[in-house]
Amino acid sequence: MEGRLAFGATYAENRHLVLEVTKDMLAELEKADSVFQVRGLNKERAYLVTKDKTYEIQSIESSNTQLLIKKRDESIQPAKRLKSATGVPDTNRIVIEASTTTHMALRETIPSIYTLYQLLRTSPEYSDEEAEAGGTASALRDVIAGAKLYRFDDLCDALHCSDKELRKYLRMLHAIEINGFWRLLSTAFADDLIEFVLATIEMNGWAFDSVPVSRCVEDVKADYPAFLVHHALRLLCKSSSEGAGANGNKTIALDPAKICLFKAELLFHKKSTISDRQLMNEWGKMLPQGLMPDRNLLGGVAIESKTPEGVKWTYVTHLMLPALAADRMDALFELRPRWKLEDLRPYMECLRDYGETLEQLVLKHAREVDGYCVPIVVSGLAMAR
Repeated sequence: MEGRLAFGATYAENRHLVLEVTKDMLAELEKADSVFQVRGLNKERAYLVTKDKTYEIQSIESSNTQLLIKKRDESIQPAKRLKSATGVPDTNRIVIEASTTTHMALRETIPSIYTLYQLLRTSPEYSDEEAEAGGTASALRDVIAGAKLYRFDDLCDALHCSDKELRKYLRMLHAIEINGFWRLLSTAFADDLIEFVLATIEMNGWAFDSVPVSRCVEDVKADYPAFLVHHALRLLCKSSSEGAGANGNKTIALDPAKICLFKAELLFHKKSTISDRQLMNEWGKMLPQGLMPDRNLLGGVAIESKTPEGVKWTYVTHLMLPALAADRMDALFELRPRWKLEDLRPYMECLRDYGETLEQLVLKHAREVDGYCVPIVVSGLAMAR
């Protein structure tokens, strides 16, 4: 077998990087329209990002040395291939281009919505003060002087995530792009905006499943600019798509469940804990004709608890809880001593790692007893961890 291995001219240059991928990843990366980037190179971790997925790049050491060779080009005539020491063409010679004891592997990850939320919260919320300033560039500078603002690319770089994942999270957080920057609306401003848009729809007698977008914008423009009206409609619609309505006007279908939930949140924004009787009574009075209050809509928005005075509801969303799973379970057990797994879903779902089920996540920090998740007991102390 002598002479079958040879070192290439670039062997000692150490310019090769080995990346291990699955067949599915390779197929995705080799698509003609595939676009991917490596982000976070100057940080502690680096990520490979495609148009819709995020992979953490991990460095893996090996005790075995891997020899890297080029794939043989079978189109080359044997007589033109490398010659052995005898001067005879060596058709079996393998040229080693490099060696390595390290390779990179990709692990699909789920970006943290809470990192995005904290970034957006460092920017000033859009409020009445800014709206009254008129939205001009000079007014914007006066209102938010010295504040940190983020464009879409800034957020992509900060989260190291795909564009598709970032847009999904921005929708979930009800963020809005204003003058090129992504912002959150203040709670009071958002409440007034959506209330006004809904009142306009009801006043005009438009069916919720066929709201004429251009007419709605026109009717509201004296109080709110078009981009805010579109934002309010997107928050309440069944989907982001608009269908053709009567007379060629574009219409949008609103989701009755989202309208009901918005009205319930208006109550909780005024009073964080409400008795069940008061909630159902006041909630029902606030709803448009044909809609009814439904406790099942409150999952992930309010937590039910039984007290000597009766059933009460406390306003709690996942954004109000700690971002770490163990701390979040501690907080949830303080609010209620035992939970059904599905009741935990809206509070714990966003903390799952890729490939991890909700049950696997929760049972890292709780135990199951008679179909309920309860704190782990250690030396007589109840602990969520």
